[in-house]
Amino acid sequence: MSDDAELERLRVEAAELRDLVRALSAALARAAAALPPEAALALARGGDAGAESPFQLEHWNDTIEMTRADVASEMALLWKRLPPRESP
Repeated sequence: MSDDAELERLRVEAAELRDLVRALSAALARAAAALPPEAALALARGGDAGAESPFQLEHWNDTIEMTRADVASEMALLWKRLPPRESP
């Protein structure tokens, strides 16, 4: 594979990852908006909220880079944990 082709492949993959990260960020914002204020604050505080926080992140591994599979698995986990929303 030529350097130009490899560079283009990486550009396309980076654009796809940016789109997935934007979708994940939007989903997280919607999830936080659906929570009661106290729960949203506890989630936002993360580790600073103490052991009594009802929203501990489980099985979270910080990584330097994320692949499409990483983002997809996080999105799937998010959708499984979201409570169903009732229509107005």
